[in-house]
Amino acid sequence: MLDDRMNELCGPGNSKWALDLGCGQGRYLSSLKGLGWNPVGLDPVPELATVAKSYGAVTIGAGEGLPFKSDTFDLVISYITLVDVEGVRHCMREIGRVLAPGGSVLVANLNGFVTASDHGWLRDELGRQLHIPVDRYFEERGIEQEWKGMRLINFHRPMQTYIQGFLAAGLQLVHFEEPSPNSACQQRFPELNDNLRVPYFHIMKWHKPTRI
Repeated sequence: MLDDRMNELCGPGNSKWALDLGCGQGRYLSSLKGLGWNPVGLDPVPELATVAKSYGAVTIGAGEGLPFKSDTFDLVISYITLVDVEGVRHCMREIGRVLAPGGSVLVANLNGFVTASDHGWLRDELGRQLHIPVDRYFEERGIEQEWKGMRLINFHRPMQTYIQGFLAAGLQLVHFEEPSPNSACQQRFPELNDNLRVPYFHIMKWHKPTRI
């Protein structure tokens, strides 16, 4: 659902350096390499980082304290990562620090209207979806989730947390969208049709001004 748009917004790398923040098993590292970037991955989970090394250089570490020199990367990718980071304000400052002047940050994240719902879809007696209740939107909190047999915590935050955090890091917003699945995606994954009713994700692109 997101890969095509993320690839378009990344653009050709021309052998420049890109950081995949929270790279997991390295799936998007492979995409970055195919686009011509020199990808570097970072993940806090050693088991995932070990698998990701088959796609490029990978470092074990956390977003709140990136183990890289300032002005290192021409592109930083956060692909559904910020929602997992507890110290997200520190992380956004660190992203701004390691990004080179003239570089870009590309963020795909869960939409705050969805993460503000602790219970997902409410359904009628026949199991039909009624609506997603949005409550306590302004209250930042961790919500336990289960995904593919794993227990994890996603952090709900209002949109202003991310906007203000990147602005404070000295970055400029140049693109924003809330993508919905295209027709091919709907046919392949019918469950994604739910996304036609509510925005599950948003994509932001930020730019670091060139120093004068």
